[in-house]
Amino acid sequence: VPDYPHCSVWHNAYVCTTNESSSGAKVYAFDRANMLNGATARAAQRFTSVAKLSGYGFQALTPATFMGDGTNPPPANSAVILARHNDDEAHAGGSANGSADYIDLYALNLNWNTPSSSSITTLPRITITEFNSWFRDYSTFDTVPQPGSTARLDPVREVILNSLTYRNMGSYESIVGNFATNQNAARTGTTVDSGLRWFELRRVGTGNWTLQQEGTFGPGDSSTHHLMGTIATDKQGNIGFGYNVTKTSSPTVSATLRYTGRLAGDPAGVMTQGETDVAVGSAAETSGRWGDYYQMVVDPSDDCTFYFVGSYRPSGSWNTRIADFKFNSCGGTTTTYTISGTVSTSAGVGISGVTVSRGGASTTTNSSGQYTLSGVANGSYTLTPSLSGYTFSPTSRSVSVSGANITGQNFTGTVVPVNNALSNGVPVNSSVNSTSANSDYKEFTVAIPSGASNLTIATTNASGDVDLYTRFGASPGTGSGQYDCRPYTGSGNESCSVASPSAGTYYARVYGYATGTQTFTITATWTEAATTYSISGTITTSGGAGIAGVTVSRGGASTTTNSSGAY
Repeated sequence: VPDYPHCSVWHNAYVCTTNESSSGAKVYAFDRANMLNGATARAAQRFTSVAKLSGYGFQALTPATFMGDGTNPPPANSAVILARHNDDEAHAGGSANGSADYIDLYALNLNWNTPSSSSITTLPRITITEFNSWFRDYSTFDTVPQPGSTARLDPVREVILNSLTYRNMGSYESIVGNFATNQNAARTGTTVDSGLRWFELRRVGTGNWTLQQEGTFGPGDSSTHHLMGTIATDKQGNIGFGYNVTKTSSPTVSATLRYTGRLAGDPAGVMTQGETDVAVGSAAETSGRWGDYYQMVVDPSDDCTFYFVGSYRPSGSWNTRIADFKFNSCGGTTTTYTISGTVSTSAGVGISGVTVSRGGASTTTNSSGQYTLSGVANGSYTLTPSLSGYTFSPTSRSVSVSGANITGQNFTGTVVPVNNALSNGVPVNSSVNSTSANSDYKEFTVAIPSGASNLTIATTNASGDVDLYTRFGASPGTGSGQYDCRPYTGSGNESCSVASPSAGTYYARVYGYATGTQTFTITATWTEAATTYSISGTITTSGGAGIAGVTVSRGGASTTTNSSGAY
């Protein structure tokens, strides 16, 4: 059997894809109808025409699998959909699109009566938001950290994870899937912040597949890693999403199974239902390959109940756990609870307007700094406060809800000093702590004297992706027209230069684009106007009378004596 077989169910076939790395992804189709009715199965069909991606040695397509109670199968004679993600920075080199990546789609057209007519055709690719397959590099398998161990887990970043789930909703067809992405945007170094990019594609009638929604799921700080996702939809279009979590900072989390989800009517691109523990790990897994065959399926008897199977790591050895759940709107009954607390200064004064989030849900503190998150189901959550101009201690809190309301989840806010004055050539070390892209910043000022030249403001030694914005005469922002300079690099080491700066104050803001704490050094340099002096004297006759109109020269410069002979 070739490596990494992943199989799906279609109305007229069982389809398996494999990794045959020397020549790329391969596809096998089996005669489902005859296999089910006991007739002699016709010969399996093998397809080899999908081109290999250049950036990976390991690669495979993922086949769509039909989900539902059987009342709405795929349209008659419809092709099996196959997909892979395409991080073109990994595969296209210098011709990569730096602002987007892709999902490559293929249609497997099967003809069991005339196998020579079967084929794989390329469908229009789907453009998605930029993601990052760089996990320490593009080839190392074991990259996701675990607490208390140097052993790492393999996120299998090369493929769309098991499985690609198809559902015919009547008025449209839907496919959901997910794959690993490094939330650290840099494509250098060894920093890993593993998240899961999930997506939904839709097709209406005979039209093309299009992107309905997408999101990156990876709540918590940069030490919290999400991997090995599996995703499906119920008959209402609600999404169930299962995965593993590890966390290397306190409180640590060993390989643990969790699930989350979203309702069909929720805001696009967000998993709104919080995280629920299925099985909690307590030790590090020493074998890097981990959970290739996780599965999220829906019970066809009610088309509402999700079944999730995956691996976790208790002491001793890895184990498998199966969980089931369903949403209230699809026949479930769930009691919910509240999480509450206060956000205040160190002097105990409440801070209003602070957003406290738990995954995709959030609330805002009132005038007394108090907040309450309602409608919270049993599960594990990460609470994160945010308000521009403030830092918070702690930066986040981990909370477990188990049959009771949770109180006392308090935070202390500190005003971020702004307008830090930069001196010529003097580096300043600083940091930002963003809960989402550009949610936190530090501001600096540079006073430029008259006659100065060659102003450069630069960030260096950045631990992650920070973004520099500068503006003369006012604080910059990230919106159009709100800044004079924005370098747009992914490294966090950026610079803005003005050859002939105006006299006055330049403002610089450094935003945290990558989530979590990012450190950096900022330096402003400029050339001062040269200091000048004077040469003076008097030209007279031997009798001491001043001689007017005498030209006195020094190289290319000259002056003329006045009526008293002075110059």
